[in-house]
Amino acid sequence: ICNIDDLPEGSSIALFIDSSGSMTQATVQASYNKFIAKLAEKNISIITVSNASEDWITPFLTDLS
Repeated sequence: ICNIDDLPEGSSIALFIDSSGSMTQATVQASYNKFIAKLAEKNISIITVSNASEDWITPFLTDLS
């Protein structure tokens, strides 16, 4: 995420992992772990959705409503 260091402490973000092709949770796990650790340093909460239907909008609407 661009300019993540500019997000205020305590922010919330959403992350979508498209598991329809070669990018699965397993293939991005190391990057995901590093990213989560960076967010934790700034007390930033995250909602992660992963699916193979390439529908990144509906899960977030459901989770954030």
